[in-house]
Amino acid sequence: MILAMKRSSQIAACASLGLLVVLLAFPAPASAAEKGRAYAGLVFSFGRTSGSSFDGRSGTEISGVFAAIPKPDAAAGYGGLIGIRGNFFGAEISYIHSPTHGSVFDPTPQYLGSRSVKAAHDAVNIDFKFHFWTERVIGAYACAGLSINFLNVKNSFFGQEATGLKPGSWTEYNYVWKEYGGVTYFGVGLNLGAGLEVNVSSRLSFNAGILFRPIFYSSLDLKPYDQDFDTSAYDFTVSDMTALHLALTVGLQFALTK
Repeated sequence: MILAMKRSSQIAACASLGLLVVLLAFPAPASAAEKGRAYAGLVFSFGRTSGSSFDGRSGTEISGVFAAIPKPDAAAGYGGLIGIRGNFFGAEISYIHSPTHGSVFDPTPQYLGSRSVKAAHDAVNIDFKFHFWTERVIGAYACAGLSINFLNVKNSFFGQEATGLKPGSWTEYNYVWKEYGGVTYFGVGLNLGAGLEVNVSSRLSFNAGILFRPIFYSSLDLKPYDQDFDTSAYDFTVSDMTALHLALTVGLQFALTK
């Protein structure tokens, strides 16, 4: 039985490889000359952001305010795209929203340790695409571009609150950390990716690939619960907060013009 299962797996693998070879050689339903046109579509992703600072135990502090840096969980994302494609080259603008969870270090007395939070990663991408095997049912592509990234983390901004004078002192106070709101991190990323695309018809195609995106975070924005909280007094600038976003992507594209 085990031998039969092994043979079945080998046959399935050979059949899949043979089908891929046939599709690679089979002419696409649309010629390359017909691809100089605009298109729109949907994009889905599954990935994770990681980095030395994004460990769920780090944070940045200034003037009695602490912003916790999260450790995001892997998450699915979704969004839309528009682009224009020539024979071999193209350009594309996309937006992807990825709601997720994660953990942060909470310095308040009731936690004083790791705690789970909700977060969301938003990316606006501008990519240049390079297409190969355009005359086949299954083609390939590579892409490179830039992205603008926002990582919004709820319940991760803390401030020091005075609890009373220190014993024997008239000027020094005891302080305790208190939760004040969330944080949005801003960064610029470099997009690098590659994948395969399937030309279903002259106007419809699917693609699947992998995306490699280093992100360089430069600033953060405090989001207090109390609208009267003056955030302008806290100028957070970040110089060494980098992350790597690695994701699998799947897309559906429909040509808008013939």
